[in-house]
Amino acid sequence: MNRSDAPEATANSDSAHPGQILIVDDERGLLDVLSRLLEDEGYHTRQAASGEEAVEAYQSYGPDAVLLDVSMPGMDGLGALRKIRSLDSDARVAMLSGVSKQAVIRNAIESGARDFILKPFDADQVLTTVADLLAA
Repeated sequence: MNRSDAPEATANSDSAHPGQILIVDDERGLLDVLSRLLEDEGYHTRQAASGEEAVEAYQSYGPDAVLLDVSMPGMDGLGALRKIRSLDSDARVAMLSGVSKQAVIRNAIESGARDFILKPFDADQVLTTVADLLAA
């Protein structure tokens, strides 16, 4: 389910970067920072705070790309990734994580993630990853 308190995107459809991005993280501050960054570049964003919300939002919102945190309570990001990919084998998902363990990264890629962003990240890295997801 989409977060009812999530800010609506302010971008218009004439944007140089059309795209609807679902951002999933259990840390509200990070959701807000990523939403603001992407909306400032013309993307439309939605937020979810858990794996369960991510799956529901993917089904109802149909985003063009997803930024999905690995570590969340309840259904974690890898579980949500697998569920999303079972709904849409072409889902464009990049994982977010503060954990740089090769096994976690490999598991995410093997589960269908197209990219992996390590926290802390910079704005250019996020924007490049989103652009690459949309170009794929």
